[in-house]
Amino acid sequence: MGAWWALGAALMAAGMMGPGDFFVAISHSGSSRDVVQAVDVVKAAGASTLAIVSYAKSSVSKEAERILQVASAETGYRFEPTAPRIAQLCVIDVLSVGVSLLRRDEVIANLNRTRKAVARLRY
Repeated sequence: MGAWWALGAALMAAGMMGPGDFFVAISHSGSSRDVVQAVDVVKAAGASTLAIVSYAKSSVSKEAERILQVASAETGYRFEPTAPRIAQLCVIDVLSVGVSLLRRDEVIANLNRTRKAVARLRY
């Protein structure tokens, strides 16, 4: 049930995108069917695409317009995608800061609106 819901939510969000939008697909293996389908939906709608993956020759990489390959060494004492996930989160953080710097006024305004919206939830 959870995987189906995630796929449906991803495809619905992708279906709302269009020209001028930028979609970032994140996948360790690059072979997750739901991620590839979301990239296909976004491309068909005219949005730009970027894949952040560990394997440059993957299904997601073949579909995306741009690719950021994040390499990391694995150890034998952790589940395989742990180190790549942390490396991908670092890349996402760098991209987020970069976009925030380019759109500083808009980002600050949105942060202020968000703070006001959740302020009443705090004691």
